[in-house]
Amino acid sequence: MRGNAGQRGFSLMEMVVVVAIIIIMSAMGAPYLLKVLRDAELENTARQVATMIQRARSDAVRRNQIAVAMIGWYASGGTGYYRIGVDSTNPPDFWLQDTDPFIQFPRPYTQMALWFGAGPNWSTACGIPAGYLITGGNYVGFRSNGTVAEPDWAAFSASCTPGPCVWPPPWIDVTQVRAITVFRIDPSVGWGYQPMTVAVTPGGRVKIFKFMNIGTATGCGP
Repeated sequence: MRGNAGQRGFSLMEMVVVVAIIIIMSAMGAPYLLKVLRDAELENTARQVATMIQRARSDAVRRNQIAVAMIGWYASGGTGYYRIGVDSTNPPDFWLQDTDPFIQFPRPYTQMALWFGAGPNWSTACGIPAGYLITGGNYVGFRSNGTVAEPDWAAFSASCTPGPCVWPPPWIDVTQVRAITVFRIDPSVGWGYQPMTVAVTPGGRVKIFKFMNIGTATGCGP
């Protein structure tokens, strides 16, 4: 049998050029791919936080008692990790136990941050609608009707004078939005990478916002 005389293979130079083009295109797409992966990781983390907050609200309604979603810390082998869980104690003791339902995030807290609350200088440019005043704390508490509440720490402090302190303190309604901000530690932008926040309205509605332009001159940041 005879082969086709007009056919020939690729020369070494042609193959080198093709490989070089592939490498260049891959390098150009790498930053975008990294951003997509980071955004997906943060969004997944924010959704896990929102899920645990909604579970606390459901527990409060189902058990007809106060329930608290809160941030906890867990150390393993000298490395610390964040947890968000539901304080199952009745009344809540604001301490996340190993027996409580929780989600532990895989990244050490030196690489990932969970931050409850933000100052009022989070602007609409950061993705928070006008009229949202976010308050701090490391927990979100719910009444049995699903609305957000918090301990009256002033009343508790007053009960300690002259003492003994009265526990648990009374709970009062919350009139401000509570939030957890989630971000990756990224030295290239100073402190965080495109954070997302899980906001909880006084009525118990949970919503996720994405912050924009963090670490730049837009005014976003603590």
